Amino acid sequence: MPQGLLSAANVVQAKTGGVDAAIAPVSLDAGAQAGSTVIVELHADGVPFTDGGFGGRVPDGFGFDGGAIPGAGVYPFMYIFRKPGVAAGEGVAGSTSWDFSYLVTTGWNWRVTEWDTGLEPVSPLDAIAYNSASGTAPTALSTGTTTENGRPDTVCLAWHHWHRPSNTAESMTFSDHTNGFTVRDSLRRAFGTTELYECWSWKFATAVAQHECTATINLATRNSQDVYIAMLAVYAATTYA
Repeated sequence: MPQGLLSAANVVQAKTGGVDAAIAPVSLDAGAQAGSTVIVELHADGVPFTDGGFGGRVPDGFGFDGGAIPGAGVYPFMYIFRKPGVAAGEGVAGSTSWDFSYLVTTGWNWRVTEWDTGLEPVSPLDAIAYNSASGTAPTALSTGTTTENGRPDTVCLAWHHWHRPSNTAESMTFSDHTNGFTVRDSLRRAFGTTELYECWSWKFATAVAQHECTATINLATRNSQDVYIAMLAVYAATTYA
């Protein structure tokens, strides 16, 4: 059976956002189309907000596809959630947004992407990897390498994160993504005294393989408190008869 090749054309819409609050009101610019799949790449600064389970903290219909948590004592948590078969009109700010929540105010950053039915609707996740580093030494950051994924036609979603727990107005970017990855969007924010930078990239693949992306760290002044995290999730296309 042939595969339906995934491409950027399968993205209905996408949006990047961030807020300092107890609730992250993830939304799109327009209501979602019926039957789409929504993927939310979500950073919750300083809190493992899913401790104790997802009850009441993750919107109905979302499943947890994976996360990246660094070493003990360091807390920029990264998560990927997915909701298939969304209803028409979901995802409108102030009305039908997807509200992730915690007990107290935290710094939330996210990238939400609505995919049409070209993304496999039942079980699209094919592989996932994550990696972290810290301190003054790193000059580049890898997502880690996935296991060989099971289906040939996929989208590989990479995400690189930087975190510093002290305001310095530091310029920061990730660049020169390897292995064919290109940047989707980025976000630079501060939460209290914490400096944050997110960079989301992707590539579309047409063969079963192991996947990895390394990005160059462009940071003028290094700090022993710098923390870097990256992750990569591989999602498969729908199979067509």
